[in-house]
Amino acid sequence: MPAENEIFFSYAWADEKEEGESREKIVDDLYESLKQDGFKVVRDKNNLGYRGYISDFMTSIGKGKKIVIVISRKYIKSQFCMFELYEVMRNCRFDKHEFSKRTLPFVIEFIDFKDTKIQEEYLSYWDDKYDKYKALAKKRAGQLSIEWQAEFDRIKMIYQNFSKLIGWITDMNTATTSMLSAENFAEIKKAVGEDIIAEQDNNVKNEDTHQPEKNTVTINNAGAKIAQQNVNSTVDNKGANFNF
Repeated sequence: MPAENEIFFSYAWADEKEEGESREKIVDDLYESLKQDGFKVVRDKNNLGYRGYISDFMTSIGKGKKIVIVISRKYIKSQFCMFELYEVMRNCRFDKHEFSKRTLPFVIEFIDFKDTKIQEEYLSYWDDKYDKYKALAKKRAGQLSIEWQAEFDRIKMIYQNFSKLIGWITDMNTATTSMLSAENFAEIKKAVGEDIIAEQDNNVKNEDTHQPEKNTVTINNAGAKIAQQNVNSTVDNKGANFNF
């Protein structure tokens, strides 16, 4: 499949304290299933490579046409995952409907963001993270490397846009892992396939729309028979009309 049909994965890696369904296993299963069906799939553990830059990979995810987003508590508290989500939003020009077209949200751990206590918990978490980085940047202004400054900028972006990022995800009609993994992830494959077909149809329409206009030129019969061999034309006693 062409590069424009790549499917990226944005998720939080498993850890020793993980409980319930394994994020890693679900991502592994979906990755292998899509790959076996001929989809071009991209994830950090398989495609980043030794000595690859994480920051570059996060940026490439943001530019992806299709991104599987595996929502979990760890994801919501990860600066890397949340920055990937921000990059997707930014590359969608902060258009909510474009964001919906590009993302495939996968809820592995339900978080009730309609509960004000939950909202306060996560807002406070990012408040605290931002305040600490802000204090460090102020105290060590001349000592921070470009990479550390970039990390502070990422935290700032998440802090400023957290409620919008989560708001868009929670407003979408997402599904649980059991629903999406049914029949070898048929629902996700159907959604991706339909989007690819729609995009291809749209490209064909755009090509048809931009076809050059034909111009009609009239010349006398002296050169009509010669030109008639190479151009779509009509000839009568008065002259010839040629469509270019």
